[in-house]
Amino acid sequence: MAMEDECLLKLLLPNSSWKLEKAVCSHGLFMMSPNHWDPLSRSFWRPLHLSLDENGHAPPPSVMVRIFHPQETPNLLHVKVYNTGSVSLSSKEQDNLLGQVARMLRFSETDERNAREFEMIVSEESKEIDYMKNFGGRVFRSPTLFEDMVKCILLCNCHGSCNIVLPVSRLLKKLRWKISFQIHLWEESKRKVEMSKVGTNLTSKIARIEVGLEEDLKLDCVGGTKEHVNLSSFQNNIEDDLHTLNELSVAGSCLASEGREPYACDSRIGNFPSPRELANLDESFLAKRCGLGYRAGRILKLAQAIVEGGIQLNQLEEVCNEASFTSYDKLAEQLSKIDGFGPFTCANVLVCM
Repeated sequence: MAMEDECLLKLLLPNSSWKLEKAVCSHGLFMMSPNHWDPLSRSFWRPLHLSLDENGHAPPPSVMVRIFHPQETPNLLHVKVYNTGSVSLSSKEQDNLLGQVARMLRFSETDERNAREFEMIVSEESKEIDYMKNFGGRVFRSPTLFEDMVKCILLCNCHGSCNIVLPVSRLLKKLRWKISFQIHLWEESKRKVEMSKVGTNLTSKIARIEVGLEEDLKLDCVGGTKEHVNLSSFQNNIEDDLHTLNELSVAGSCLASEGREPYACDSRIGNFPSPRELANLDESFLAKRCGLGYRAGRILKLAQAIVEGGIQLNQLEEVCNEASFTSYDKLAEQLSKIDGFGPFTCANVLVCM
């Protein structure tokens, strides 16, 4: 353990020829926030949830992890966990983190068998195609099926471009941080909020916030009150400004800290929202704040169906583990019944399963 708020976990690799870069960069989803691939250090960063319930609802808190494959340990993948606090991770939390890493990089027995079969098919081709040889038979995916589903919805009608998908994905994960912060404010709404030492450079920002309170009220979460909107809008904008004002000093302190990487110190990096966090939002809030347009309703219905038990993510993944044409057809039929899951979205979700 390098520092009191860091710990190192290790995961046994499926075979000696396994390459992290090939596993991560195998599918375009690795480019979508909150994923971050560092080509220089050949390491993968993103926040992960410490706990997951049986339906994939992933409540806070989250921790930042760095996944890397040192040359001195060819059979072990390293998962460095940051911001754990002074309390050590429980064995269950460690298993949850490693389980999410294993899902992203496909370390299951089924995935290993599929990869070997793919390699055999490619090797038998009379004229081998380079991109098939470099693929490796493992498609990168998200820590949860829900995140894959939402990102596949975002891919619809993008005409092969990431100009829309990538920013929207970033907004969604940023929204997750704001939702968590807003819930905290609601719980503390009876306490007096003191902000007497906010810098004078925030005065104009506060004035603009007060002017826009009526619009914020219309877009607030279901069940919110005007008082809550005032607090959340005021505090969120102040937090944004404080992050901007302190960006250079934060980066500098991180670089100066021995053994710490700058990306691990960026507190602005939020995790992808869980179904439960999205289920209680208003459709117009998602449509306008995140630029989702018609996709907002589909994502909202998906989140609500998962929370209410209408869609069982674990059952869908269990069907996928059967690895047969019958299970593929069964999954395709089940997915097609979900609102907004046409042939294109279904096909992309199936690739991630």
